[in-house]
Formats: sequence, C-alpha cells, structure tokens
Amino acid sequence: EEIEQLKETLSLNQTLTGYDVVNATVITRNKAYWYQTLTIDKGSKDGLRKNMVVITKNGLIGKLQKVTAYSSEVKLITANDVNNKVSVSIATTTGETTALLSGYDKENNLVLISGVDSLVDIQEGDIVTTSGLGGMFPRGIYIGEVETITNDKYGLSKTLGIKTNQDFNNIHYVTILKEESK
Repeated sequence: EEIEQLKETLSLNQTLTGYDVVNATVITRNKAYWYQTLTIDKGSKDGLRKNMVVITKNGLIGKLQKVTAYSSEVKLITANDVNNKVSVSIATTTGETTALLSGYDKENNLVLISGVDSLVDIQEGDIVTTSGLGGMFPRGIYIGEVETITNDKYGLSKTLGIKTNQDFNNIHYVTILKEESK
C-alpha cells in the first residue's frame, strides 16, 4: 500500500508543472491530535517555510504550521481550529459560490462548510476546491464533493458535509507546493 502511495505521489509531480514541489514522508503522528497535525521529514533545509500548502494525489490536506531545519508540522484541514480557515469555492449548476471550511465530522468522515447562504442552489456531488481568496491557498486545489446539505433551524444558512478522497487515517507521503515556477 505504501509503495502504491509513493508511486501516486511521484505521478502527482508530473501534473504539478506550475509549482516547485517537495515530496515528504510522514514520520510521526500524535494519537491525541490525530486529526489535527502530522510531522514530515522535510524542513527549512529543503526550502520549506510556514504556511506552504500540503497536498496528496487526493487533494488538499493542510498547510505547514511549524518548520524546523529537518522536519515540519502539518496542520490538517480536519483540525477543528478557528484559526485554520480555508476559503473554498463550490461549483454549482448556476455558478460558483465561496465559503469557509469550518471543521470536521469524525463520525461521518466529512469536512464541514458552514454559513453557506440558503438561497444558493447547492446539490450533492457539487465539487469543492480552494478559492484562492485570502492568499493562503492557490485557487483550484481539489478538496472534495458535497455529500450532505443541512439547513440551520432558521432557514438562513446551510452546512455542507464534504466527502474527500483522502483517508486521513492513512497518510504516508505528502507533497508541499513551494511556489509557482518562474
């Protein structure tokens, strides 16, 4: 399984022609903070800096939170942290709307988006990517697709459950986007 993940990581490099990338191996993961962070074997000596984007072939998984010379800590998008907001774009049949990732539902393995305007026509299967707003994450990185839609009790907003292709319990190799190639 790890060999397959490594092959997929290397094939991902072929599709990311617009970026300088660094591939890394997950070296530790704290069970108490399983859905919060993981540690990789690359750091500032490899050109990594805080806030760089971390992906797998399945899409966005997080950003670099702490960087030392030889390792880095990745803050996962599954972290329930008010400071870990990701601006997303939801492609609907009538256009595109933006929102923020707001948490993670461990029981159903869904990334959550809350506060979506109830007037926006969102359907199950709509694709969610990074919006590029806020300057933290480049536009168009795949996150997942809408699986559940729940209206709030007042009918003013919706909470969306997003099914990712990433198994957050099984991450061995990641790719860090350094910056766009010149």
